[in-house]
Amino acid sequence: AGGGAGLMTYEEYRAQLDKALEEVDWMHPRDRNGPAYRVIARAAADRSLTTDEWGKLHEEFYRRTAAR
Repeated sequence: AGGGAGLMTYEEYRAQLDKALEEVDWMHPRDRNGPAYRVIARAAADRSLTTDEWGKLHEEFYRRTAAR
């Protein structure tokens, strides 16, 4: 029925981010249309996450997409 529009837990977002980071275009890892960025954007809009939880996701995204 639903398209995944429901609220997710921190752990669910973290698992999605981990999967999305495996699919990232490493030439443009922080592309706003990329899969990992979309997970971060959804998490940012999810008011059920605490600021600390969102911060951890954001930090993970930037740590794992840093230029090598």
